[in-house]
Amino acid sequence: MRGGVKRITAALLAALLVLSLTACGTQKTGLRLYYPADLSAKNKSVGGSDAITSVLVNWKKVTGDDRGRQQQAQYIMELLLGGCKANGFTSPVPIGTTVRSCTVTGGTVSVDLSGEYDQLVGIDRTIADYCITLSLLQLTGIYAVRITVMGMSQNADHVYTSAQVLLTSPEDIVRTVEVTLYFPDEDGDLVAEQRRLTVYEGETPAEAVVMALAERPMDSYSGLKPLLPKEFTALGANVDGNTCYLNLSAKCAELMPSRFAEQQLLLEGLVNSLCSLEQVEQVQILLNGDYQVLLGTQPISRPLLPSE
Repeated sequence: MRGGVKRITAALLAALLVLSLTACGTQKTGLRLYYPADLSAKNKSVGGSDAITSVLVNWKKVTGDDRGRQQQAQYIMELLLGGCKANGFTSPVPIGTTVRSCTVTGGTVSVDLSGEYDQLVGIDRTIADYCITLSLLQLTGIYAVRITVMGMSQNADHVYTSAQVLLTSPEDIVRTVEVTLYFPDEDGDLVAEQRRLTVYEGETPAEAVVMALAERPMDSYSGLKPLLPKEFTALGANVDGNTCYLNLSAKCAELMPSRFAEQQLLLEGLVNSLCSLEQVEQVQILLNGDYQVLLGTQPISRPLLPSE
């Protein structure tokens, strides 16, 4: 993963959970419901040390009416999907997400979510997975969590355990930025998608935009596709005045689509997306640090302006 993402060992995570649950007395007093911390610039300096925070839920509400472990897990998922009304809590999953099934087999909780969950990509998906995992691992006898979407897993054999959970420190995150990303639809038109991107230490907002354009759009169920190939690599991207200087790997020339119209669409989406960053009005593309006349068949010797 990007930035200074650090691994939390099983012992450390166990200590974290015990400390959280004993904050109000005994380990059975309450359950911590985890959700994404607010990492916006105005809130970054206000307490907390992780990208994930939590609220305390009365343990009796989880175990009420003599619920078994499976019913307890189902109730926790209901809370995570928006049933929790605690002050400050925000659901880690997209609006409209439902639980298709939630079962317990041995020490593993298996959660199958609806397709809306696939709107989450990159670090947002990882954080949501960890919020679910950390919340469910507090149940007695639960040691692992399997998360699938419509019966499918991003990694078919992957099961989250405490030793596999990663938390990201805000010290490794510079800020978050609001951008407009442009992705092609099935008809070959560009569609705008509003996104909040996380910018990590050692990374610029423009580099974050380029990486996001190579990922799956949030609205992929509407036929949107990644604008850039996964191998499309930015060696660097910085803003000077009103110009974004985007230094691409020379390999990107080989990754350009063969058709003229598709090449034009790729550059248009790339430039429009970068120009959604604050103060950026034009984009100068370089290859391996050098000015070039063409990228594929598209002229790049001069700064490119966004389409109107």
